[in-house]
Amino acid sequence: MGMLPFVIAGLSALAVILIAVGIAMSGGSGAVASRLERYASAGGGETTADGERESMVTAGITRVIERQDLATRMAVDLARADLKMKPAEFITLWMASPFVFLAVGFLASFVFTGFRNPIALALVFAIGAFAPRFFLKYRQARRLRQFGQQL
Repeated sequence: MGMLPFVIAGLSALAVILIAVGIAMSGGSGAVASRLERYASAGGGETTADGERESMVTAGITRVIERQDLATRMAVDLARADLKMKPAEFITLWMASPFVFLAVGFLASFVFTGFRNPIALALVFAIGAFAPRFFLKYRQARRLRQFGQQL
């Protein structure tokens, strides 16, 4: 159990680094005034084309992935899987998933002693990192199978 605090500290540091990189990338080349205006607005988020409000995190991720043309590819993948999510929402879920899996694994370590091993927690973290993408591919395959059966 001596390595567990170091593993948790390392994963926490990685999370902070990922958040810092995300914030740095979402800043873009916009003027300081426009960024300050975004924080001064009453809603705290941006309005989408549908008229819905987005959170600050989702709005930042949307700006980053639109610049890299990732939004188009992700939107196609989500449509193929018949998931009613925006690309930024899926990527946010994807980034949070490993930490949720890690928290569940840590809580499971109180019941199952096998999860007390730092290697097991690292494995749970890795599974959490790949789980959303596997789920997306599973939903795409299932929808394609259903489509084939209807024909």
